[in-house]
Parts: sequence; structure tokens; C-alpha cells
Amino acid sequence: MTTEQKLAIFSKTALENATKKKKAELDTYKKKLQKEFSQKKVDEKNKQMALYEQSIQQLKQEKQQQVAAIKNQLRKDLAAKTSGFIDDIFDAVKSELTLYKSTTKYVTYLEKQIEIIQTIAGRDTIKWFLDSTDASLKDLLERKYNITINLNKTPILGGILAKIPSKNLYVDETFLSKMKEARETFILTNEGYTII
Repeated sequence: MTTEQKLAIFSKTALENATKKKKAELDTYKKKLQKEFSQKKVDEKNKQMALYEQSIQQLKQEKQQQVAAIKNQLRKDLAAKTSGFIDDIFDAVKSELTLYKSTTKYVTYLEKQIEIIQTIAGRDTIKWFLDSTDASLKDLLERKYNITINLNKTPILGGILAKIPSKNLYVDETFLSKMKEARETFILTNEGYTII
């Protein structure tokens, strides 16, 4: 074998070995790139899923805030309407009281209250007060019970006030105080109303 043949075989072998080596390196590099690409795809997908989940959570929070705001407004509206209904109810009661005060039952009611308060006071002095709208009943009650009744300067809607100074006792059987008490304990329900 000549030198040139040996050189050709050597060149061919060296070239094949270099080609195999480069092909192996290229395959390794290609696998590495594919692996990195696959990982980047997974990472990007995970990132997109995280953004999606974050968006969903944000939408849920916004929805909850909107629902809470609507509920709050509905509560306010309901409270205002309820208050209006209660005002209407108590206005109607006031009208009924005005009618009641023009009956003989009202005079009987006042007489009964005077008798109860006289029993409580015994022989002690009592200062009596009626609503100014009951001025027409003042003389009748004063004569019947031999008492002095004053007309109250501020409206009390009816009923009677009595002060027993010796016992430091103040008896308030006025319709105004009864209305205030009823108003404070009045609860409007689906079934009607309750006074607690």
C-alpha cells in the first residue's frame, strides 16, 4: 500500500470519525434543545394557568364585592322602607288615638288612671297633668275627684301625668310615652309585627 492509499484511508477514517462525533454532538445538542423547548412549553403553560387562576380569583373577589355592595344597598333600602312603614303604622295609631280621645271610653280610662295613682299615693299630695287637647275634660275630672289638674305645656298626646313629690315618684301614663316605648320595641316581620 502506498502512502497515498494509506493517506486516503486515514483521511476517510478520520473524516468518518469526525462526522460521527459531530453527528453525536449535534444529536445531543438537538435533544438538549428539544428538552429545553419542552420545559419552556411546560413553564409557559404553567405561567398561563397561574395567570388564568389569578384572573378567576380576581373576578370572584370583584363579584363578591359587588354582591356585598348590592346586599348592603338592599339592607339600607329595606331599612328605609321598613322605617317608612313603621312611621305609617304609628301615624295611623295616632289618628286612632285622636278618635279614641273623643269617646266616653277615654274618660273612663282617665278616671281609672286617677284612681290607681290615688291608691299608690295614699294621702300624699299629687300634682296632676293632662294634655292641652284634653282641656275640656279638666273641669269634669277636677270636680269628680276633688283634685287640681294642670295642662301640660308640651304635648303628651293624651293620658295622664302625675307627680308624687313626697315619694319622689313620677307616674307617666301618657300616650306619648306609650307610643315611644312601643316604637322602640316595635319589630316588623314577614308575618306582621311584634312589640317586645
